[in-house]
Amino acid sequence: MVSMDYSSRDQQGKVSFYVLLWKRKGISVELFDNYWKDVHGPVCARLPGQHQYWQFHVAHNEGGFWYMPDDPINTSAPEEQFDGIAELTFTSPTQRETWFKAAGILMDDEHNIFSKAIGYNTNPGNSITYVDKIPDGCPNGEQDILKYHVMIRKADGVGVAEFRRFMKERLVPVFSSSPQITKCRLHLFEEIDSSRPSAGQVIHSEIPGQQYHAALEIAFANQLDAALFLESNSYQNLAQESRPYIKDFKPFPQRTAYTFVHDDKITLAGQRSSFVADLITRIGASNQVKQNIISLMMGDGKSAYGDGGSTSEIIPGKRTELVQALFSRGEAFDSQGFIEFFTDAPVYQFGNFEPCLDKGAIFESVKYFFSQVSALYHEIKMMWEVGSTVFVEMDVTYWRKDGSEVTLPCFDICRFEGEKLAELRIFMDANPVGDSSIPISDTSSVMTLANQQRYQPADIMKRFFIENPLGKKRVLQGHTPKWAIAGPRWSATDTRTPFNSGTNNPPSGLLETMPGRKTEIVTALFARGEAFDSQGFTEFFVDNPVYQFGNFEPCLDKGAIFESVKYFFSQVSALYHDIKMMWETGNTVIVEMDVMYWRKDGSLVTLPCADIFRFEGEKVAELRIFMDANPVGNASIPVSDTSSIMTLKEGSRYKSTDVMKKFFTEHPQGQERVRQGFVPKWAIAGPRWSVTPENQYIPISNNNGHDNGNNNFNWQQLRNYLKGLNISDLVQMLSSEENP
Repeated sequence: MVSMDYSSRDQQGKVSFYVLLWKRKGISVELFDNYWKDVHGPVCARLPGQHQYWQFHVAHNEGGFWYMPDDPINTSAPEEQFDGIAELTFTSPTQRETWFKAAGILMDDEHNIFSKAIGYNTNPGNSITYVDKIPDGCPNGEQDILKYHVMIRKADGVGVAEFRRFMKERLVPVFSSSPQITKCRLHLFEEIDSSRPSAGQVIHSEIPGQQYHAALEIAFANQLDAALFLESNSYQNLAQESRPYIKDFKPFPQRTAYTFVHDDKITLAGQRSSFVADLITRIGASNQVKQNIISLMMGDGKSAYGDGGSTSEIIPGKRTELVQALFSRGEAFDSQGFIEFFTDAPVYQFGNFEPCLDKGAIFESVKYFFSQVSALYHEIKMMWEVGSTVFVEMDVTYWRKDGSEVTLPCFDICRFEGEKLAELRIFMDANPVGDSSIPISDTSSVMTLANQQRYQPADIMKRFFIENPLGKKRVLQGHTPKWAIAGPRWSATDTRTPFNSGTNNPPSGLLETMPGRKTEIVTALFARGEAFDSQGFTEFFVDNPVYQFGNFEPCLDKGAIFESVKYFFSQVSALYHDIKMMWETGNTVIVEMDVMYWRKDGSLVTLPCADIFRFEGEKVAELRIFMDANPVGNASIPVSDTSSIMTLKEGSRYKSTDVMKKFFTEHPQGQERVRQGFVPKWAIAGPRWSVTPENQYIPISNNNGHDNGNNNFNWQQLRNYLKGLNISDLVQMLSSEENP
């Protein structure tokens, strides 16, 4: 039987970056494995320039199997026992440099799992696969083969060129020609790459004499083939010949392997994490690999039902810098400069106002707004860049014409097409800017944290004008921020200005639940809200949470949350979360949606909303709701039909994803909630959408849905159902001539 050779699939990977990784002290191997493959890996996979990206999780080299002359045990010293290898290939050194420039974001994560990371580069022609009989080039877990990653040091007295010649001309032919070998891949290393930025306590340099000069990836079909190869005359002779050339030949057994990028494309594991990719593969969920789902999960501005704009390959971090530059135009009241950041067919939406769908409309909108205040400042708390989208959580301070000031919480979603803004959506209640009689508490701020603490921001926009070359140039050209002239009159040029460090940044924490789990928890919490289950709603929170709705004073304990939501539920007949997009990044979930409210008078109002959830484990530590909810209680406030996150460029619209309807009708937890009597209020009032495929609310059979002719009514289910109703719901339902 002739075996296929798949070695050609690696030919386009001309150069490599090969990293040996030691796990952090104090964490288990299992936790190391899970975080590396399910959290760190998908982040790395999104960086530009990669052709291939594998993770090899290895066991320690305890020796006793791979014979070497003068060292029959051939183990590695304790300090040499690493736990994993990251191998990235690139089609050219230029592409590798592109990746290096973008990789700073990974350094912020290294300290979570690594204590040491030693990176080696290879030059063109020095990372070659000579034979590969393994059909699957994109492993995701155990490979059902026996594989070793052999680390090699050259002998002290031999030159690099001579050592490499021996490896290519003598060693590789013996391995690659053996019938027992199923894979042979060689890397010849340059000096250790220590150019990467520091990562806290993570060591990036090797002590003298400990550098490796080559690595060999060797695979066998089974243990018997490995033994036959090592006992063969060809290997025994090679081992003796290697003495003048090879000092150390240390085999590390592979435990598992994962592929995050292959042939320039991010894999399912890279998109969703290895764990989720395995679930999708095992259950055969073909819908999860269709483009609409991929676009939704990758956060590239496309929903499952419509195109929200294409993406362009620019280095991560660039869009964040563009957002800061845009804010600087706003702080200088430069209306013309502001609109130059947008595409020709943009969407610009501020609160509940009708969106602007061309640059001229944006110009008039911001010009008018700037005329109403003396100065404004963006006090940025957090910025995330996910795909082509940038999220900004901040307080915005406005200095009014009368000299007073007001600070309001705000959340922006910025979607890019290349380096231009396709959408800017601003979620906030800005009414107090124009009406100073509206009271605003000092704690009505994104900086308010639990236990009476406050986040200290890093003065990002002040730094932009004082330190960033673009900001300094703007000041020299006369585009001085208005806060340097009116209001606080901070300096925009003094390099001695003391800045806050932002060191008490809300902790990101380890990902203690699998990716997607927190999104599911958020959906379940929304279900409690739609059923007006105040007690169930509060059970999702930690004991010392932060819950902030708009500009209202935040609730800092579960009792306060209970009273707040209970009161709000009493003011409306029903509500529904019409979710457009959900992102899960680390311990944070971001939701972009319209919320529909059915008032007591039967009227309906739909308002744009963005929520930020921060988790501790599976509990919500912070929920911040960014929206202007004033029209809910005041029907005289006009709200346009286009004042919606579903409104896209040129007036097109997203189609609803019906996430919450599907939760109640299809999800086991939602179905169980209905059976227990926690029916969403929109099934009783307002639209009266069905919560069961059968268009019935209560199953009346005691036989798991099978009618045995006895017609026994399930009184317990009816009792639970009625408990979920208040008197007004019951009266409304009984007085209606429609079927509920």
